[in-house]
Amino acid sequence: MSTPHPALRVRDLTVRARTTGASLIEGVSFEAMRGEAIGIVGASGAGKSTVALALMGLLSPALERTPTSALWLGETALHDRTERDWRTVRGRRIAMVFQEPLLALDPTMRVGAQVIEAGTVHGLAPEEAERRTLELFAQLELPEPEQVATRYPHELSGGMRQRVLLAMAMLHRPEVVIADEATTALDPALRRTVLDVLDALRREHGTTVLLISHDHAVVAARCDRVLTMAAGRITSDGPTPLTPPTVRPTMARTEQAGAPLLTVRDLVVDYTAASVVRDTNTSTRAVEGLTLTIDRGEVVGLIGPSGSGKTSVARAILRLTPVTRGTIQLETTNLLTLDARALRRMRRRLQWIPQDAGAALTPHLRVDDLVAEGLEVHVAEGLEVHGLARGGEARCQARALLDEVGLPARAATVRPAELSTGERQRVAIARALATRPDLLVCDEPVANLDPSRRAQILDLLAALQRARGLSILLISHDESAVERLASRVISMYLGRSGAPAAP
Repeated sequence: MSTPHPALRVRDLTVRARTTGASLIEGVSFEAMRGEAIGIVGASGAGKSTVALALMGLLSPALERTPTSALWLGETALHDRTERDWRTVRGRRIAMVFQEPLLALDPTMRVGAQVIEAGTVHGLAPEEAERRTLELFAQLELPEPEQVATRYPHELSGGMRQRVLLAMAMLHRPEVVIADEATTALDPALRRTVLDVLDALRREHGTTVLLISHDHAVVAARCDRVLTMAAGRITSDGPTPLTPPTVRPTMARTEQAGAPLLTVRDLVVDYTAASVVRDTNTSTRAVEGLTLTIDRGEVVGLIGPSGSGKTSVARAILRLTPVTRGTIQLETTNLLTLDARALRRMRRRLQWIPQDAGAALTPHLRVDDLVAEGLEVHVAEGLEVHGLARGGEARCQARALLDEVGLPARAATVRPAELSTGERQRVAIARALATRPDLLVCDEPVANLDPSRRAQILDLLAALQRARGLSILLISHDESAVERLASRVISMYLGRSGAPAAP
């Protein structure tokens, strides 16, 4: 599969902050041959994603490559590309699957149209781009590809959004695909499917794959070589399979229970959209007759494969998506009967920790302002909604919350893009806690984290639940994470509660 000329060469890649000169990446060098799969592993914050963004020419304006950094794609030098030059290469010859899909997808466009546009912008005829898009959706096991194509990103589960990005990256059969945690939001069966599709791309088209992952077993099984990163440097480069770090589980079980805080009965959620490929409307049933209760102070797990309807349940409870029928009751209040004003008041008691924390944090605000905003928020007509603190007091409380979730003092004064994925997840938790909620809805809160950070976040949620008497709905496809916290577990499959029947 190899050729004398590497598909990708990286020499002395160094990335620094423009204002301070601090190094995020220091002297990274490696080569990748045509058709080779290279794993890149390391703890959150080690610099893996920064390397990927540098290879794509997508570093933020606050960062810069040093003049000694050199990058080649085949025989094409990338280090001296203008932005105009990059547009002819990026997406066609080198493509990336981003770790946080909601940040990478346009929220105003249907996902099918976005993938098709990625094809036509690099010269594919619209009909060919459409054909390849639906073909890839099917290969990646997106259910009813034509219907999925009509949906907006927020109407898809995290795993479905990741597969849409994979289809976009694979559309042109590029020379190099960089997959940054491309399988973290997928259940084990779908993870195997996606990795098989990437392997087929390598075999059939000689595509080189850089697989950035916290899943050491996947990297060891699927990659020819493994690069280990720490503190912005490559610390090892070799074929030896890695042994994942051992994390001692800390089983947390709720000690409080009482009358149900939340009751969901016979919940049905449908999505309807105009087709992008046919002159028809399509309807998809995401949730079919789900019933669940959560007691005050209880942690309930909701598990199931990617696309089973878990995120739709979360969005329905939070009144972020229309409900076809059913009831959602917080204590004695039916949330589905509340008008906009009453719902704004009620949302102080219901808070969400989304899967894509980076997409949920306003990018231009400092972190302490992001958290303080939840304490200060009020509506334009003067109706106070939260108003728990204002001005300096709100900022002081915000910093106390950031400290409570284990963030260093420096995190308060930076913007979300300057933090690692794990740190952004902690910011999302602090912001959710700001309104002193009764219920936290946590949607895959640890999917994008390495094992040690995953354990830290789960321990943090357990400690917060005990200290504050929180009720938590913990949504995940990772059964071990759910079992670590939950006193009860509800499984979902194809929109219904209950696991699939054994073959």
